[in-house]
Amino acid sequence: MGSRTARGAVVAVVAVGVALGLALAGCTTPAPEPTSTHEPDGFEVLGFQEAWSDLRIAENADALTYVGIDGVTLTDGGASLPLPGEGELEALAAAHDAGLPAELLFSNFDGDLGEFSPGVAATLLGSPSNRAAVIGSLVDAVDQQGWDGVMIDLESMTSEMTDDLTAFAQELRNALPGDIRLDIALMSATDEAGYGWWGYDLPALAEAVDRMTIMSYDQHGTWSDAGPVGALDWQRDVVGELRRQVPDEPIDLGIAGYGYLWSPDGTSRSVSDEEARTLAGDDAVFDEDAGEWTATLADGTVLWWSDARSRDLRVQLAHELGLDGVAIWSLGLSDPLVSAE
Repeated sequence: MGSRTARGAVVAVVAVGVALGLALAGCTTPAPEPTSTHEPDGFEVLGFQEAWSDLRIAENADALTYVGIDGVTLTDGGASLPLPGEGELEALAAAHDAGLPAELLFSNFDGDLGEFSPGVAATLLGSPSNRAAVIGSLVDAVDQQGWDGVMIDLESMTSEMTDDLTAFAQELRNALPGDIRLDIALMSATDEAGYGWWGYDLPALAEAVDRMTIMSYDQHGTWSDAGPVGALDWQRDVVGELRRQVPDEPIDLGIAGYGYLWSPDGTSRSVSDEEARTLAGDDAVFDEDAGEWTATLADGTVLWWSDARSRDLRVQLAHELGLDGVAIWSLGLSDPLVSAE
């Protein structure tokens, strides 16, 4: 979920009160004290665990209500989907051992290209037989391995795929047992045309899925000039348009637990919260408007990152906007959600 420049190389959260960490001040970034324990009943705290990274489910379990496990990718150009392997099953077991339900993410990420592939998504969605094959694999995974939900994480699609995506989501919902949750990760936009550009008929999708997770991060990244990973005002606009189109759909606010680095030589990459804080040192400044940390280093390198303080502000925002939960990308990159005690 989210950009795998942040995801796989890297695409949850805690907080109880909405005042979380707002009193922090200063220009340096000591590792923040994790805020802790469960949100009130009914407010979801979803943490994303990458199957290929160190498992962080147990140490964050007291703050979580759900786990999203990333995941499996489409194969044969989009015509098929493998069953989850050892890494995914280990993460699933860790979630269940912690008493948490877990959903399986599947995506159109192309490892050779290092990005989400519109062509792979088109091959899946445009073929009824390919859709049936992939749905069959997902049903087998649920039946044979004990997944509690499935998340559709098809990204970088186009408006030509809109009807086929809706059909696929409805077919998948019909094929899954009724008690298995179907979630969809949505790329962000701030107006109706933007969501349409990504291939979303939001009201139609809301009829098919049980929940929507809006990836309200990657406003800036390796593909853009330096800037916030997901500024607060931008996130407010993203959610405002989404809620206008699907006023009754359960929605989780995606929260970044990582950042990006832009070097003077034109290269850029993702960074974990810990790495960003280490690199920035005394150059770090908290941007109150964006709700994120930033730093410009002596060599001209620019950093922006979203840490525990940023997360607390976004939990507050989710409550303010009447959303149903938050989803943090990712447990392996972000500051801890609870203390190690």
